[in-house]
Amino acid sequence: MPLRTSLAYSPDDLGLDALRLVERLLDAGRADEAEPLLLAASRLAPGEPRLSAFIAEQALSGGDPERALEALIPAWERGDGGERIGWLLALTALALRLDDVVDGLVEGEAAEHQLIRLLRAAERGERVALDLDLVPREISWRLRTLLRWLVACGRADLLDALAGAGLTLPGLDEIIEGLRPARRAWAARLSLQHARAAFEAAWPSAPAGLFAWAWACAREVEPGAQTLLWGAGAAALAPLLGHADLTVMEIEDSAPLPSGRFEHIIAPLALSEGLTRGEGLTPTLTLTRLRRALRHGGQLVLCAAGPGLSARLIRFEQSAVQAATRSAGLIELGMAARRADGCPCAPEAADLLLLRATKSLF
Repeated sequence: MPLRTSLAYSPDDLGLDALRLVERLLDAGRADEAEPLLLAASRLAPGEPRLSAFIAEQALSGGDPERALEALIPAWERGDGGERIGWLLALTALALRLDDVVDGLVEGEAAEHQLIRLLRAAERGERVALDLDLVPREISWRLRTLLRWLVACGRADLLDALAGAGLTLPGLDEIIEGLRPARRAWAARLSLQHARAAFEAAWPSAPAGLFAWAWACAREVEPGAQTLLWGAGAAALAPLLGHADLTVMEIEDSAPLPSGRFEHIIAPLALSEGLTRGEGLTPTLTLTRLRRALRHGGQLVLCAAGPGLSARLIRFEQSAVQAATRSAGLIELGMAARRADGCPCAPEAADLLLLRATKSLF
């Protein structure tokens, strides 16, 4: 096949070449390299149908229907996208709850058109008949794909609508049950987004790694577990622990900590704040107070300001935190050093020092 000169390449050709490279990068697990190339390709060839469909599918699977809509509208307006652009646009509209748009886009007899009509009917409490020339396995595969994208975009309510619609579609129960974990993940992502927004509004100067640490700690707390959130900005982190039996206390609180009560104690920047705002609590006294509040077998996780942190806080070397831990009668289970963005680093350069400890029996 003769090589094309640069003059023979249209923007669509270049966009498709970029798409092929993106697909190879994704297959190789190099998504970080694929993303900027995909963005450049979309700007180079806006509305190219195959490129637009690929971007939309990636966006829907990642829970971003707005981005999918931005990719699909230019292709729809060109008029040469075929059925794939049409049903992807309808599915995106369904994810965004644009019901009138959905109904106007799925009047054809393609499989995806009929399945989207089925979802709309289930949402309204109605029943529709499917007339698909497909084996049951193929129907299940296509429906599972559509539902997986919709759940990622926040339409988990459609699972309940389908479950209550009384349909006899082969494999439907298995599809719904298989998507329950995705539904829980979407709910957790909403909780995380809400908590991050509240945290950033309440504590705009805090290092990003502090929130990442708190989120990781919160995921280890069992539902209903007695948990104490104690330290700097404790209230800003409370939305992360809505599943726990939570007590929130700032360091200035004069009330004593209840003895032997908590299974989990999460203490952000407590050592620095104990010295500056807690009536001169030394690190050993702070950790002793927290040890007394722990149940036997419970765990304390603490984030301390490391030597590299630029914020106006009293900072600590790792050896000082470890020494205070031992003096307070705690058993160190682990220690980690992180930069302000949450990435690992050497202890001497750390912005954040992360301690995990438990209560000594002696």
